Amino acid sequence: MDGLIFILLLLIFSGLLYFFYRSYEKEGISVFLVIAVVLSFVLSLKIGKITSFDTILYAPVYMAIFIAFYVLLEKGNSKDIKKCLYLSGFVCLVMIFMFIFSYLYLPIISNGIAINIKKLFVNNWVNILAFPILLVINVLASIYLYKYTKKYYDHIFVNSCFAAIVVQLIDSLVLGFLSLYNILDITNIFRISLMTYSFKLMANILYIPVFYYVLKYRRPKQWMKFYYLER
Repeated sequence: MDGLIFILLLLIFSGLLYFFYRSYEKEGISVFLVIAVVLSFVLSLKIGKITSFDTILYAPVYMAIFIAFYVLLEKGNSKDIKKCLYLSGFVCLVMIFMFIFSYLYLPIISNGIAINIKKLFVNNWVNILAFPILLVINVLASIYLYKYTKKYYDHIFVNSCFAAIVVQLIDSLVLGFLSLYNILDITNIFRISLMTYSFKLMANILYIPVFYYVLKYRRPKQWMKFYYLER
């Protein structure tokens, strides 16, 4: 079941990225990032099984965030990147505030949702607080590596994969340890982290076609839009 969800999330976020960019261009990327950051934050707290491998389930959504920033690198400027980076960080802070508020709030017995959120924070507070820091650091590192490889070999597959290979290995190991250090032994933490890393690389490769089509998309000229509207 988790494997099917993995594929569905890849397809959904590929479609969302193309739709938002085609409809609203750089402003659409901002909306896309809000959706991706919120969902990846939630999924980073869940361990699942894809085929026979245990993994953190945020990989397909999390990697969509990096593809969105690569689009901004190719189609935008440093101001657009900073704006989206601040937006992503702000969304993470709002999520953290929600968890903390739920922890401090004393729910009534019948309020099952608040009770479950409170338990979620108690059991995962290190991961929850670390997620935004890791996200910002990893995005900045990926942008640097993408631009670095682009200077020597300008190809979106090579540039994005090189950044993912380097950055996501560290990210997967750190997040895996923070999420599971008080639950599993170091061997199982390492195994789950490597599986998460593998699925991140797979997601990055599978996003390349939509990345390519987003970059190739061109808005029709103004006179062409009027022509189509008249028809």
